[in-house]
Amino acid sequence: MRKTLGTIVASFIIVLVIYMAGIGFYADRFVPMTQFYHIDISNLTMAQAEQKIEKELGQRQFTLTEAKKTLGQLDLSSMAPTFKVDKELKELFYQQNPNVWLSKLLEPDQAGTELEEVELDQEALVEQLKKIGIDNTKREPVQEAQIEYDKKSGYYSVPGKRGTKVDPLLMKEAIAQAITENKDSISLESTYERPLNEGNSEVIDEVLDTIDRIASVSITYELAGEEITIPKQEIESWLYFGEGNDLIVDEEAVRAYLLELDDKYATFNKYREFESTWRGVVTVEPGILGWGIDIETETRNLVNDVQSGHDVTRTPALVSVGNYAGQADEIGPTYIEIDLANQYMFLYVDHQLVVETPIVSGQPGAETVPGAGAVIEMLTDTKLRGTNPFSNVDYATPVKYWIRFDDKDQGIHDASWQGAYGGDVWTYAGSLGCINTPLDAVITIYNYVTYGTPVIVF
Repeated sequence: MRKTLGTIVASFIIVLVIYMAGIGFYADRFVPMTQFYHIDISNLTMAQAEQKIEKELGQRQFTLTEAKKTLGQLDLSSMAPTFKVDKELKELFYQQNPNVWLSKLLEPDQAGTELEEVELDQEALVEQLKKIGIDNTKREPVQEAQIEYDKKSGYYSVPGKRGTKVDPLLMKEAIAQAITENKDSISLESTYERPLNEGNSEVIDEVLDTIDRIASVSITYELAGEEITIPKQEIESWLYFGEGNDLIVDEEAVRAYLLELDDKYATFNKYREFESTWRGVVTVEPGILGWGIDIETETRNLVNDVQSGHDVTRTPALVSVGNYAGQADEIGPTYIEIDLANQYMFLYVDHQLVVETPIVSGQPGAETVPGAGAVIEMLTDTKLRGTNPFSNVDYATPVKYWIRFDDKDQGIHDASWQGAYGGDVWTYAGSLGCINTPLDAVITIYNYVTYGTPVIVF
């Protein structure tokens, strides 16, 4: 009995000695059955464990796959890898209790939940990928979410999507994840370059909202008796993005639109149909009478309207000669009619015939130039100066009334030297282009007309 008791006591003492020795041994070592990222670091000091981890992780190889096909092996040893594990390793070490080292023989300690960082020689990584057949220069680039435009659809968003180029940073993350999960293969798809925004971007949606708000502004021109509302699609086509991604109204596009509008509605340099007194409807050649859009001024105005975002209905900025700028009927109810074929002139005031008189127009070789003109100068007791194109002699002829109506120095005036008017007098005693008129008729006309009164010569 005493012998048995002695044996038990001796065994206990031996176990106690071993246990106490173990406590001392594991004071600066990892306890038994400790694994770090599936690497056994039992019984190793911190330095020994770090060295072993670096060595074994650095020799890892991974099979690269793409579309479920094997591409080749990625060997970390050729890429000078380093692994940032010291912090996590220290935390593990200080969490272990050497006093319970004996129990760890039955309870393995598995650590390493998320490898924080892997550093690789990037050039070596690229070269090894090329050897496997993965060459970024031949792969599809990433497509960032962006805004595009076409005339049919206007502005719309194109979602961002991954390309097939390999992102070295994502490859490092994939390697770290494979190590953490103790996997020996990596899907190349997980390393594709990623756009800043996959799918639609909130920023782009906000920009599209801004574009829609600007393009939806209602801008209506009152012109030639019509209301012309600029279509939303037209305004959209004027918008583009500057270097700082700020939205800009394209002045050249606005100018082009106004030129088209001007070509359609403006009356400068256009033939006119005119209801004459004796000859019915006649075609009148272009003269100085007319109006058109002031392209430069209206370009600035329209750009400002678009940028303001406020609805507006107005007449565009115009340039004109005459009294009815922007109107479909620019001749109006008060005008002078000069019928060269009949050598007669008429003055209508508010559609009422006030004056009808025979005249003498330009002689053969100096015929009066027909066209739609307007009163642009009115003088009394003045002299008409010029050079006779036939005799090449300068002249200064006094007249009591002068009414100029074009840019060729043609005008209506009295002609005391004329003994007769009308008929064929113009063929042998015609003027140098002006309209010679009896004095009493000129006086009446002068008293009724104003600057801008149309003068229709045909």
